[in-house]
Amino acid sequence: MNFKKLLIFAFSILVMLQIIAGIYMIYDAIDITENAQPIKFKCSIPSLYREDGRMHIYTHDIKIDYTKNIPLIDKHLSEKSNNKNNLHFFLKLNTNIVFTTDKNGFAQIKDYYPYSTKSPDKYAVKEVHIKRGFYKNKEITYYKTPKIEFPSPNSEMYFSEDSAKKVKKYLDSVRKKYQGKEQSELSYVVYKMRGNKVITIDCVVDGKSLKEIAKSKL
Repeated sequence: MNFKKLLIFAFSILVMLQIIAGIYMIYDAIDITENAQPIKFKCSIPSLYREDGRMHIYTHDIKIDYTKNIPLIDKHLSEKSNNKNNLHFFLKLNTNIVFTTDKNGFAQIKDYYPYSTKSPDKYAVKEVHIKRGFYKNKEITYYKTPKIEFPSPNSEMYFSEDSAKKVKKYLDSVRKKYQGKEQSELSYVVYKMRGNKVITIDCVVDGKSLKEIAKSKL
């Protein structure tokens, strides 16, 4: 009997802890949504896919101009400089990147810290894709400033079936409109970030908000 009571007591404590953790997560998300600074990241045209019975928007690798030097990246840029045909390459790294925004709200690198440094103001990046230019008409066009891409932060933006149909129709029309053309600068995602906690606010494609398209009566 004592063991049974102890087991029930332990189970009750576990349930209470889960409830408290859930309340904390909800409060934390509300706090980030209301108080964290919005920040825009350029990205490729997003995709829609089904997850847990809902339609989920996936923003492909986000992009940022390399305006703040990070020694590990600088070292690899220097090593690759002799091979002019090597326009992009992946780099494994563990560093915390601190973002700021330009006058239009787009992300810029403010500073960086070793990955072991804990701070709510830093977003941990483990892998980057460095781009120095692109091919166009069989010729190489170099960026004035290298660009870095990294996997989109783990954040969700869900749509109902009806909303997803409208969003998908619009995304398909944009892809068709720019078929065969450079599409990497057509979209941006708006996040609110605090450390590794990220809330997706919206995604804008070719000048139109996907959130507004989802709410439209078209």
